[in-house]
Amino acid sequence: MAEERNPLTARSETTGFTSEPDDDAARLRGDIERTREQMSATIDELEARLRPSNLLSQAKETVKVKATDTMNRVVSNASDTAERAAGQARTSARAASAEAFCNLERNRSADRINSSGLPPDLRIDAPSWPGTVVSTE
Repeated sequence: MAEERNPLTARSETTGFTSEPDDDAARLRGDIERTREQMSATIDELEARLRPSNLLSQAKETVKVKATDTMNRVVSNASDTAERAAGQARTSARAASAEAFCNLERNRSADRINSSGLPPDLRIDAPSWPGTVVSTE
């Protein structure tokens, strides 16, 4: 009958050394204990992360951040739009003011010219002036 060999005391083909069964068992028990502790800590962490109250808090925070970002973007866009509209209104008001001033000056000049004793056929029609001589016949 062949002699049975204990795998824990046999020479290892990969490492090339032998070990005592008590040393290997103690090392394995330590490895197992460390693995259990690590797994226990990981499970505790997962339980904490997946606790409904924590999930709700995370969801609320996410919604709050997104809503704040959206509000800031809308306010910024509205502000930009208001600034552009105000700029266009200023430009339009300046143009209208300049046109009104030019029309006023044109009318004053036409009135002065017309009141200077020109014959009626050479009088100036203020709205079409300058450059146009209108006959009043």
